[in-house]
Amino acid sequence: MIGWSTGEFCILLGQTTDQVNVTMETITLLLESAKYLNDKQYAKSRAAFKKQSSIPPWVSRSTS
Repeated sequence: MIGWSTGEFCILLGQTTDQVNVTMETITLLLESAKYLNDKQYAKSRAAFKKQSSIPPWVSRSTS
């Protein structure tokens, strides 16, 4: 939910469900969410950098 740009949700404290249930501590959920978003952003920026930094075809790649 931390990465959502829109949406609705409801928290029912003390109630559980058989469908989906969160059993982690709040701080762990926040840290895992931050890590996920950071990894996702890194992958996106890395792909943009690779695309941007391609060597033009007229540049020689020889090392001699």
